[in-house]
Amino acid sequence: MTLITAGKYKAEANPYEPLGEEAKAAIQKEVDHFYGMFVAAVAKGRGVKPAEVRGGFGEGRVVNAAEAVGLGMADRVATFDDVLSGARGGRGRNRADFSRRRLLLAEAGSVELG
Repeated sequence: MTLITAGKYKAEANPYEPLGEEAKAAIQKEVDHFYGMFVAAVAKGRGVKPAEVRGGFGEGRVVNAAEAVGLGMADRVATFDDVLSGARGGRGRNRADFSRRRLLLAEAGSVELG
């Protein structure tokens, strides 16, 4: 396999060669940055300190719904329909109407999707 590139780092994470130490460090720096952003967002959303998220919210593992509630990662377990019903306040809108409204609000910058 021959790689032809332009730029010193262009092919540093290609699947055909081992990852060098410099590339590993650069990638880990990016992972740490985005992890910090994620932790901050979760902490803000859950009303806890970032240290609580880092130390007690699964630390990258998947947990079941009951565990998530017990760890403070979720308030309760509900079906999707229950959540939609609560979000629309019993006004009788269907899923498509609710999703369309959230998308419009997101485009206007009023809410975040995700």
